Amino acid sequence: MQSASRSNPLPRSLRGRAREGARLPLLLLLATCFFSSPATHADESFDATVTRIFDGDSFLVRPAAGGREIDVRLADIDAPEKKQIYGDKARAALQKLIANRTVRLVVVDTDQYGRKVVRVYRQPDQLDIAHTLVHDGHVWVWRKYARDKSLFAIEDAAKAAHLGLWALPASDLQPPWQYRYELKNQKVPSPVDSMKR
Repeated sequence: MQSASRSNPLPRSLRGRAREGARLPLLLLLATCFFSSPATHADESFDATVTRIFDGDSFLVRPAAGGREIDVRLADIDAPEKKQIYGDKARAALQKLIANRTVRLVVVDTDQYGRKVVRVYRQPDQLDIAHTLVHDGHVWVWRKYARDKSLFAIEDAAKAAHLGLWALPASDLQPPWQYRYELKNQKVPSPVDSMKR
């Protein structure tokens, strides 16, 4: 059997440092992987109180644990904009469901405006807010981005039953994403422009 000193060509005084030096690149690699991996929100959930509702799919909440208010947006759906036909009714529907109520939020993403994109469950009855808004015809399912594919059938049923916005004449039905696009490109007159005529 060979002794350790014969199999290791380094002098005994440098052997410990060589092992430490070999660990350093490995530790740096692990730290780089850990800190540079994209953050996932799948496990982030918290209870909060709804403090302000902006429209049919976005609102402010104050976390039960304390801290500043957080701007959130419902995942998978898109509500008519405030100035769009049915925008006020969509907002009123969301207010009726969650205004000043405690909700459980499950964060699925953060949007380009820094808002938390969330699934929301009213407490204590666990009512799924997006499902309810779609079921009652107050919002569109944003099919291009929707992760919850079960919303498609719920929306189809609301359309077939002419519920909520689906009772409007076809000429008044414009998806919010299309409205925003046309407004951005000045194809939709604003209410102020209409008053000038």
